[in-house]
Amino acid sequence: MKYKLTDLSFNHFEYCSKELVSGTVVNLKYNGELLEFQTPKVIIQDIIKESDKEFLCLQIVGTVACKKFFDKMIEFESVLSEHFGVPIQSIFKGDHFNVKVQVPSVQVFFNGSLFNYYHLRKGMEIICLLQSDKIWISSNGVNYHLHVKEIMLLKK
Repeated sequence: MKYKLTDLSFNHFEYCSKELVSGTVVNLKYNGELLEFQTPKVIIQDIIKESDKEFLCLQIVGTVACKKFFDKMIEFESVLSEHFGVPIQSIFKGDHFNVKVQVPSVQVFFNGSLFNYYHLRKGMEIICLLQSDKIWISSNGVNYHLHVKEIMLLKK
């Protein structure tokens, strides 16, 4: 179920952990469901390909919505760090953050029609529906990814 990020209360998380050789993986649920929420308008800064994985590097802009998004994500990271008692690796590097894309299954929409993901370019304005469902705990700290479920292209 999709939530407004500003409406989330982080004391409604459910954690289910599994020990692995390299650390612990924790499945995260919010009110018994996968945590899905939307970004404000962001700008594609880069498209990163690492072996078989693909990421969008997104830039937040100086809007009130982006400030609220940033503050809420920092709060999310703080809650995770406090809950697990280890430092978290923030997704933010200045005004940029990366989201993981499952290509080719991600759907992109522009003006109500499907748009080819491979036509996305640096500088395009988008809104993403994101999902966060796993947290990794290792000797390096706590880490998580935001996965893109859908993209709405606002401006080519």
